[in-house]
Amino acid sequence: DEQKVVVVMLNTGSDTKLVNVDLTLLKNVSSDVKLYVTNSKQNCQESSNYTIDSETFSYVMGGEEIATAVFSVSPNEGITGLNPEAAYMIVPRAASGVLSAESSENLKLAILSAGDSLQCWRFRLLSNGNYQIYTRKNGKEMAITDDGSYYLQLTELRTGNASQEFRVVEHGENCYTIISASDDKWFDLEGVNTSNGTNIGVWEAGGAGENAHREWRIIPFPYANAAMMDPTSLPEGTVANAPLVYAYGEADGLRVVNFSSSKMNLRVYNMGGLCERTLNGLSDAFVSVPLPKGPYIVVYEVEGEKGTTKVLVK
Repeated sequence: DEQKVVVVMLNTGSDTKLVNVDLTLLKNVSSDVKLYVTNSKQNCQESSNYTIDSETFSYVMGGEEIATAVFSVSPNEGITGLNPEAAYMIVPRAASGVLSAESSENLKLAILSAGDSLQCWRFRLLSNGNYQIYTRKNGKEMAITDDGSYYLQLTELRTGNASQEFRVVEHGENCYTIISASDDKWFDLEGVNTSNGTNIGVWEAGGAGENAHREWRIIPFPYANAAMMDPTSLPEGTVANAPLVYAYGEADGLRVVNFSSSKMNLRVYNMGGLCERTLNGLSDAFVSVPLPKGPYIVVYEVEGEKGTTKVLVK
């Protein structure tokens, strides 16, 4: 009757496992979720050890555990769009580089540089539901353009230019396909190559399981949305020694991006010095950690690099 959604979560390993359920395609999600847990100590026991808001349900599973969550919901029309005032980086789901205009007119994968305005993208929503995706170069707004060839170009932003219009389609897990409105081709990593320096073009979608290199994460650009720094005001090509790990806060918790290809260890402390979360051996490039509102210190370790950063969960 479209009034409930049931999610079954299974952790066959011995380590804890963070599970996030995307709720953005649903509406009227009740905060009174029924969560039932079965493990070595509990037998289908109801639990309230989860966090939930209008976008995400989060639960940290114990080892060798099965859990069932029952949501009271209503159907929804879908996502409402990206914030036109926010700056984003565009990251392939299958790689750790970011989409960059660099110094040429072609688009390539590059190492994240938190001070490089040519890796900083904005999404202008049009009345037809499509987006123009643009950055700033030499004082001009320069938009991603499909000129009919394989390779995407960067040309001056023009109203009514159909070759600069793209559909952004969400697939869950903060992953999207970006599709040219002029020929229905998808953003594509040339040669299915995931290394930095790879050209970005457009190509037809493949069959089931063939599009991992055509899916993208759209993530708030490091520091660009804070008053302390706006990369679009910096000279193009400005290089900063960006760390391998970038953490930022959202309404429901902590987001952590791992730009290395190695496993990451995290510890999250509150301002009283108490450790709120310990997560080791994280292999995902994009990690969400549910946390209450407030300031936190994030301590990370990856590829021998250790660092700390302050994060405010709103």
